[in-house]
Amino acid sequence: MTKTLVIGAHGKVGQILVQDLAKNQREVLAAFRNKNQLQTVADLAGVEGVYFDLDSDEQAMAQFFMDHQVGQIVFTAGAGDKGGIERTVEVDLDGAIKTMIAAKKASVAHYVMVSAAGADDRSRWSASGIYHYFMMKHYADLYLQNSGLDYTIVRPTLLLDTAGTGRVSLSVDFAGPKEDLQISRADVAAFVTEVLAHPEQSANQIYDLTTGHQNIQSIF
Repeated sequence: MTKTLVIGAHGKVGQILVQDLAKNQREVLAAFRNKNQLQTVADLAGVEGVYFDLDSDEQAMAQFFMDHQVGQIVFTAGAGDKGGIERTVEVDLDGAIKTMIAAKKASVAHYVMVSAAGADDRSRWSASGIYHYFMMKHYADLYLQNSGLDYTIVRPTLLLDTAGTGRVSLSVDFAGPKEDLQISRADVAAFVTEVLAHPEQSANQIYDLTTGHQNIQSIF
């Protein structure tokens, strides 16, 4: 059976996503860059914690994907505020692109990128206050679109730790109220879960995602 690899399983979206996939009885590989974090998924049925190094080369990654029978990949890793701009480049751009190259070599069927709303709009990069992060997301998304992989890009607005609602909007209006430019991480994870469950419908699609009133399951 092919498996879903979640790269960035220790991140806030990644943790919720792994739990959602486990509840949906998916075979999941939860990838961590710190071996001490593997135990965090030990009690989740159908989930295997694995060590995955984004600093490794494409060939090693491709071999990992083949050895573990990876059929779907979700990239939700990020440097965050650690390591400055250099680490953001290494993780959010170079690390992401290496996994795409490796996924193509390993014939991975579906690659899902968790990006950021506004990454495709240069005018938003400065307004975001994290210019370089948005730049890296932009070029990682662009590479994915031209990678030859079946891909889905999910671009959420400001992420919140609030409870999920099960509803979203696929229309992001940056000129609108600030409260409409944020979304629960739980709703992002729920949306990605549905994307993975409907690979044919979501393939080669880009979804801008924010708080809203449309039931997630009704989208697919």
